[in-house]
Amino acid sequence: MSSQVYEGTENEGGRSRIGDWYSVSTDTVRFWTALAVLSIVGLILFHGYGGWQAYWNEQGAYEWVSRADGLIMQLESQPATKVAGFRSVMDRSKSLVVDAKAAIADERYADAVLSARAGHGALAGLLDEVRLGSSIAWFRSVRGDVRFRRGESGDFVRAFARTELHEGDYVMAGADATAEIHFQNEDTVFTLSPDSLMKLSRGQAGAVKTLGEMEYGWVALDTAAEPSGISTGLNHVVAGQHSRASVTVERGSIRSVVRVREGHATATALSSGETRDLEERQEVVQSGGSFGETVLLLEAPVLESPADGTSVNIDTTGQVRLDWNAVRGAKGYALQVTRGRLFSQNLVDQQRAQASATLALDEEGRFRWRVAAVDMAGRRGAWSEERRLRVESYRSLAIEPDEDPPSIQIEVRMTGTFAMLKGQTEPGAVLTLNGEVVPTFADGTFSTTYVVSGSGKRALIFEATDLSGNTATERREVWIDES
Repeated sequence: MSSQVYEGTENEGGRSRIGDWYSVSTDTVRFWTALAVLSIVGLILFHGYGGWQAYWNEQGAYEWVSRADGLIMQLESQPATKVAGFRSVMDRSKSLVVDAKAAIADERYADAVLSARAGHGALAGLLDEVRLGSSIAWFRSVRGDVRFRRGESGDFVRAFARTELHEGDYVMAGADATAEIHFQNEDTVFTLSPDSLMKLSRGQAGAVKTLGEMEYGWVALDTAAEPSGISTGLNHVVAGQHSRASVTVERGSIRSVVRVREGHATATALSSGETRDLEERQEVVQSGGSFGETVLLLEAPVLESPADGTSVNIDTTGQVRLDWNAVRGAKGYALQVTRGRLFSQNLVDQQRAQASATLALDEEGRFRWRVAAVDMAGRRGAWSEERRLRVESYRSLAIEPDEDPPSIQIEVRMTGTFAMLKGQTEPGAVLTLNGEVVPTFADGTFSTTYVVSGSGKRALIFEATDLSGNTATERREVWIDES
């Protein structure tokens, strides 16, 4: 169908013409009208989206710069002695914020957001490190009723992992409780056993720093590149580099027991000045101001079966047999079975005459077990390696047990000595970086800052352990300038 715009005679092309005007079809009019409308709408949307994006980039740039300026103010309000060692990192971080402000002045808002966010991340990590510098240690792990008190007065309050500790704080582990305390400057870990009380106090034992005063109980020292020690009312105990030692002080007693698991240690009686050097698997008992005979403890048994990570189906068997090799000179063996990593709140803690034991299985779960030989005098020797055991029921499951290691996706960006980390692992998996737990969200993602110590090429070792006990390891290497 067509409509005539003007009446007139037909020309040879079949179109009516009056002067230079022609009749056009209705469909043609509609087509060109729709195309024009769509073009106009597209241009509006294009410019609208560009304007919207530019608006939010501008707002984001100002927001991130404001946040970074706030962190700079907080850092500059800290005592000069705290930030002195971080001045070069702080200057580089501030330069990123300056770059962001210059980009805003040039209306390069997307570039401004990138620079401001990078500066903000570096400054946030730096502020955490400066604040942590006022503490001397933190709880790496807590199990059971562990409490701490600030200074000499006040109440003991519940401790949680990553709680910071300061000079003069007291830490108390209740019955069936354990705590790991990490001294960041010395990279030393103290492990308190149940019914122990310790005060964090820096002192000297000769040329070596002591990090605490043991009131009573049992504490293990695990050192790294620097020797560290602890004082009691009876002695100083100093563990050498890369050593593991322990000291026991009985409450209200003048008796103390010092032993070395790995490396070496030196014990000094405070009242007499007598010293005793101990090597691996040696123990000495102090009574009053004098030491007894140094004793060589029995070696650790070698576990034979079941293999580490063995899974047992409780639906088909009601027991599992544990075997280890016999140790010469042993009159028996101490066996411990637990759910936790630190072997507190043990499900089994008993002595066996033979180099084997049969466990009755009555519940599902993930367990750890270890064994130590006991000599004729009743002294427990070195602990064996620990092994993991899974007890599971497949009666209600239609799938096989999970044996796949968790995935680890990591992005590392360095700013000075700060590693800006983000990534993702399997939901529910425990992620560690060089032995320290990295907090993760429910979906397995994480974003945190890690301070890399030392200089030159440094290794960042990530390990993830999923709910089934499967582990995966990823290694990243970074370079830290010696300057």
